[in-house]
Amino acid sequence: MKHTNEGDLVLDMFVGGGTTLIEAYLLKRRSCGIDISKHAINVCNDKIAEMENRMNEEELLLTECRPRVIRGDASKSIELLKKANIYEGEVDLVCAHPPYLDSIIYTRNRNDLSNCKDVGKYCEKIGKIAEHAFKLLKKGGICGLLIGDVRKDSELIPLGFKVANEFLEKGFTIRDLVVKIQHKDRSTEFYHSKNLPYYLLNHEYLFIFRK
Repeated sequence: MKHTNEGDLVLDMFVGGGTTLIEAYLLKRRSCGIDISKHAINVCNDKIAEMENRMNEEELLLTECRPRVIRGDASKSIELLKKANIYEGEVDLVCAHPPYLDSIIYTRNRNDLSNCKDVGKYCEKIGKIAEHAFKLLKKGGICGLLIGDVRKDSELIPLGFKVANEFLEKGFTIRDLVVKIQHKDRSTEFYHSKNLPYYLLNHEYLFIFRK
């Protein structure tokens, strides 16, 4: 939460397991998470409730900072957030960690980005998500985007740069770029003994955009 202060509003557009919301709650930031997966929403709510049960006696959590979780399509974020009384120009920090094409399929929902195999269609939808993020942020607000490249049929697709370009086209500027190197994750053992004709992908990009 480097780019926020206590009381600021944080939006996670792909909330997943809810780590962003938990950290915001602990650090006294207001937060809201969106995910198209019913399972992800349930996991988030369970984690929030579990943390409250453990910590409420110490009075470390602020009621006004309790995270809100909404099920829906991130490309419709503006409409979804109106239900939580959050409007354009009110968000201080946006976090976005979208699926990397169909590398891992999370749901059978046809609107889920993890079901998209076509790079062009994927980037088109990412562009809509970037547009919503831009409109929801305050002027000077920050958007953190974590994204990686993918390989299909031995061909490298520079997905990270393609996605970043969609955000730039919607008006964002790049404040920072961090290359995250991954070592010894679950795929390492699988590939270790294989003689592959190409390099393994062991990096992700963390783009820090500013409105």
